[in-house]
Amino acid sequence: MAYATFKALQAILFFGSAMAFCLWQLAVIRRLRREDEAKRRLAANQSPGIAEAGRRARNELSLLNNDRSIS
Repeated sequence: MAYATFKALQAILFFGSAMAFCLWQLAVIRRLRREDEAKRRLAANQSPGIAEAGRRARNELSLLNNDRSIS
């Protein structure tokens, strides 16, 4: 095998393995986010009082932030 061919193959394998690792980690992160969102939805469906309180708190906080930005 020629030296240039070997080095090209070595570079492709090196960068390809790094790219494969990045894609694998991206897939894991996406899966974890989907699972977290599903758990959050399930918790909101099982305890609507807590979810409603959270929405109210977020709305009040955004109103406070809007008041501060206007002043």
